[in-house]
Amino acid sequence: MLGKRHGLASTTTAIMTNDDLTAREEVQAWSKHDPNRVGFAYPLHDVGLSMAPVAVRLAWAREALDAGHDVNKLHHRMGRPLQTAIDEPHNRDDRTGVRLSRCENIDVVKWLLDHGADPRLRNSFGQSAMDDAWVMSRLRREKDKRTEDDVTVADFLDQAREMMIQVARKLEGE
Repeated sequence: MLGKRHGLASTTTAIMTNDDLTAREEVQAWSKHDPNRVGFAYPLHDVGLSMAPVAVRLAWAREALDAGHDVNKLHHRMGRPLQTAIDEPHNRDDRTGVRLSRCENIDVVKWLLDHGADPRLRNSFGQSAMDDAWVMSRLRREKDKRTEDDVTVADFLDQAREMMIQVARKLEGE
């Protein structure tokens, strides 16, 4: 049973995004996107990029970690899981048409950091997730025609970066 497999029995009401779908239908609808089920090589990267409700994605992340996937694994183009968690995926659920906020990815960033993600590690281009968050935030804030969404995303990036800085300081103190 999908709900038990993902440990979602208690969180199904928290993941509804469409009034026409029941909680069970919502879980089943997203199950085809489960990066663990379809065998993606980088499921923790996909958790950050997915448009599934955050409760579902965190369950997928737990499953990937339990299966032995590394929270610091480097993908030659996507970087590390922290970098995909702050990256800018599409913001519309094509299935329901609902506009989603990627700012809920702050929960994914926190989860990755709590489970050993090292924000100091660099991608193939020499940038850390902290670097990426800083650059993307500045670009959003310094646009000539800045929108309310730009400010919201910049705030998200700043919050994620601050969390990463705190973890980096702890790691450097070890």
